[in-house]
Amino acid sequence: MEHQYELTFEDYAAFNLHFVKESKTAMQSFWIQRIIGPVIFLSFPFVFSWGKDDFLAMITVFLILAAAWFFLYPKYFFKSFKGRIKKFMHEGSNGKILGEHTLILDDSGLTDISESGKHSTTWESAEKAVELKEHYLIYINSMQACIIPKRSFKNQAQLEEFKRYLERL
Repeated sequence: MEHQYELTFEDYAAFNLHFVKESKTAMQSFWIQRIIGPVIFLSFPFVFSWGKDDFLAMITVFLILAAAWFFLYPKYFFKSFKGRIKKFMHEGSNGKILGEHTLILDDSGLTDISESGKHSTTWESAEKAVELKEHYLIYINSMQACIIPKRSFKNQAQLEEFKRYLERL
């Protein structure tokens, strides 16, 4: 089976966001950052109102700031992560990842042909296939995957043939 598709920045960003959300290390870092901010905010009233009468006012203000940080930080974290992905794409020759791709699936494995080159992987060495809302991911290793947008399938028959190959993983 030969499948042609265009990989956009949005497709690449979706893969990276999925990777971060599934990574124990990345999510551990996320939760530490999400908790440390409020802890720091809640320590300020104790430090700055030592021996003063305005403790209640300060704890109220910093409690609001701590709650705002806790609830708004996820949106900031993932939005800024997407911005960092965009910056990384402009460094070096990473832009060649995007654009036209030809994915060849056969009995021996898969081959991805793009401007950046030709990359072949056997079915035995591919790790897993994941279906997301708008993409299929075929993981080559824990940090690298073929990203296939669902919008690239012209009809249901083509999609079903593709899924039959994914069942090998």
